[in-house]
Amino acid sequence: MILLGNFKEVVWKVGDLFRNHMLSGSGKQYVLALLFLRYLSVNAKKGKIRNFKLPEESTFAYLLDQRRARNIAELLDNALKAFTEANPKQFSTNVFSACSFTDPIFGLPEHRNTLLAQALLEFNAGSMEVGLLQAHYPGDSFEQFLAKYADIEKQDLFFTPLSIIDLIATLASRNKGNAIYDPVCGTGTLLVKTCERRYSDTPISIYGQDLDPISLAIATMNIIMHGNDACDLRAGNTIMNPQFTKDARTLQTFDCIVACPPLAVKDWTQDLEHPIYRPEEDPFNRFSRGIPPVKRSDWAFLSHIIESLSENGEAFVIVPEGALYRTIIEDKIRRNVILENLVHAVIALPQNMLYGSAIASAIIVLKKKRKKSDILFIDTEKGVTREKYRNVMPNETINEIFDVYSAFSDEKQIPEQKYSIAKSIDTFTLEEHHYSLKVSEYINEEKPQQRRSIKSIQMDIEQTEDALQYQSKLIDTFLQALQKKA
Repeated sequence: MILLGNFKEVVWKVGDLFRNHMLSGSGKQYVLALLFLRYLSVNAKKGKIRNFKLPEESTFAYLLDQRRARNIAELLDNALKAFTEANPKQFSTNVFSACSFTDPIFGLPEHRNTLLAQALLEFNAGSMEVGLLQAHYPGDSFEQFLAKYADIEKQDLFFTPLSIIDLIATLASRNKGNAIYDPVCGTGTLLVKTCERRYSDTPISIYGQDLDPISLAIATMNIIMHGNDACDLRAGNTIMNPQFTKDARTLQTFDCIVACPPLAVKDWTQDLEHPIYRPEEDPFNRFSRGIPPVKRSDWAFLSHIIESLSENGEAFVIVPEGALYRTIIEDKIRRNVILENLVHAVIALPQNMLYGSAIASAIIVLKKKRKKSDILFIDTEKGVTREKYRNVMPNETINEIFDVYSAFSDEKQIPEQKYSIAKSIDTFTLEEHHYSLKVSEYINEEKPQQRRSIKSIQMDIEQTEDALQYQSKLIDTFLQALQKKA
């Protein structure tokens, strides 16, 4: 146990070393890349990595011997590249190219080389080998390292808090499909945990896409260090350039989808590679239920996810609470999705649970081929505890929510709740509430409404104006098209 404790100390010591001596950034991707190379070498030596080839130039022993070389940064880059090239079935490209040790943020080459040599020596500790040979220890330590960095940075939008991940993974454990997909996979922990919690022994394939290449590199390492090798992660904008397609007009579909889409998308219809994207002309027809406001991407991602579900598929998606009740186009989309009987459950999460934002959020469960039309609503506010500056959800609350969700899904009586409040709502009641999915409208309705700040009201006004402006542009576009035809 002492050695395992020392393992974590070494990892965090190297993390501090990089954070304190780099010109900018946290350097977590470089720490994790070194840990990954050490993991591959230790397990390859013991014959525990049978599905990967590890070339000599990618071994930790080789890199340790070369630690004083002037080109050690280039050698580390080549080690990661050589590993991908030696395993073409698992890697179509060098997913680690974004983690270049020659990055200028290390400062002068002499300073960088000293830093890398010291890090290699630290990772050569005996406790590292012991820890990296444990069944679940490397992957769990990888996650804890990411969580600790997210706590320090307090705004890591690429990492979903572990208690929310545990809740989603537990809910998705009932799914018996053989393919899991995250369209905004970030650092991959949501995919990893969902795979670990599955009750089915059926082999599962992992698919993911992300816009950020560094997050994608970390996700790849994360998945492999958890003992998975059947993963397909691709870079790109999921809305404008979805990578998983059957053909030019059809998306690939999946049995299980998990996702925590980004909250701070200024305009989901534009990015540097796609300055002009017209959702009304989307080749995959994802926005037939309505086109979300440009500054609100939640239903854009949800629309993509719905079209990516297989016939028996289900999705577990984290959204800001506002996506459940906002008007101006979004209410029309919600109505259409509800009338198609795609919404299975909505689980409200209180404020201060996400990194980078204090807003309340929710997990919306989407499901094809539902047996019933009622929707399960769960309020979890009384089942969370406070840790430092964030709310977290303990295991007893997660287990209770799972029992309630399972009973509802299996059409059994919902058990009594101690840590949450649950209620099944019919479509007639939903219609009375104008198809709002806000949990507090159906649970604890006697609670007085919280007073809204002036800033919140101003934001709603701005969003309404933006939506009207966007609709006006659409009308102009259609009129111009009609004039050309005339």
